[in-house]
Amino acid sequence: MKTLRLVRHAKSSWQDASLDDFDRPLKPKGIRRVTKLAKILGPLLHVQLLTSPARRAFDTAQIIHTICMPNTPVLTLEKLYTFEPNELFSAMTRLELHCSDICVVTHNPAITAVANLLGAPDLDNVVTSGYVEFSANIQSWAQLSAKNTHYIRHLFLD
Repeated sequence: MKTLRLVRHAKSSWQDASLDDFDRPLKPKGIRRVTKLAKILGPLLHVQLLTSPARRAFDTAQIIHTICMPNTPVLTLEKLYTFEPNELFSAMTRLELHCSDICVVTHNPAITAVANLLGAPDLDNVVTSGYVEFSANIQSWAQLSAKNTHYIRHLFLD
């Protein structure tokens, strides 16, 4: 049995138009919301945190890491910087991790589409700092599919 936790990065700033999409920082509102999410989740022992390298996702992951799992390293994966559902799903099924619980911080619209594919209750949009959790009756991440995944919950905060 494995647990998959999906987190959309926190609210990012568009204030500096000269910044590339990849380099956009978090807004103060985003920092507050992901901090609130992390406090609700509490300690997540034995969870491997994976993040897109984009600044807004990486900074979101660092906040979650500090509050929920400070003793586990954060892994940055280039393939998680995607907006395409097929690319995100492919990146997750190609994980060669032996851990049974992962938290993936990534981007929309890919995260919403993958959450719905895996059985979330027709989410229109995974909001910034949104969290969706699944259990999967699988031995390896390569086996991840809608057929063996069970939706647990989602948390969308104000």
